Amino acid sequence: MRSLVYPNLSEYLARSIDRSDYIREGTFLVYMRRGKRAVKVGHKPARLARALTVSNIHAAGREGNTETSLAPSSTGNFKVFMDRVEVEAKQRGYDCVYVESVLNGFLPTVLQRRGYVQCNEDDGTLNYVKFV
Repeated sequence: MRSLVYPNLSEYLARSIDRSDYIREGTFLVYMRRGKRAVKVGHKPARLARALTVSNIHAAGREGNTETSLAPSSTGNFKVFMDRVEVEAKQRGYDCVYVESVLNGFLPTVLQRRGYVQCNEDDGTLNYVKFV
């Protein structure tokens, strides 16, 4: 059986068309999306932004981290990944990095420490954005 080959972040961003896809970057398999997105923070009107969206993050060896009671020890891999995403987004002219539909109980705190703010609260999911 043939295994799937996923592009890395640079390969994904180098594509000429804005389409969503899974990427493999380090220990992560991540669903990425790029393009225009309405972003509403607090009571301000929604802003149409060119967004690099991170969603559905799977970290090899960390599959049990979806439980809200977990307090996993940090490996630093997520920081390295998000640093890279933020740098790439800024260098390639995106307005923001958008983290869609957060399910991990500890991830909101991690994102807030990185400067992300909750947004699009009316969507019914927990979403975060950082303008770069």
